[in-house]
Amino acid sequence: MNRSDRGVPYASREYRDWLTSAGLEPSMSRSGNPYDNAAMESFHATYKRECVGLAEARGGYATRAEAADDFFN
Repeated sequence: MNRSDRGVPYASREYRDWLTSAGLEPSMSRSGNPYDNAAMESFHATYKRECVGLAEARGGYATRAEAADDFFN
């Protein structure tokens, strides 16, 4: 499942079709309810602060693959 807010990029037909073709189930938060996505927003903030921030202090990621490896490790 892919949880997103109700932003235009995530509501577009093209994006929703892409999710479906990738075997993912699109899911959106309820309109006017900012708490639906709070856990994921908190995770992203922590990840950016603790992982990306530390990597930037060391000079950043050299490649996208390096960033992905850091994330999954």
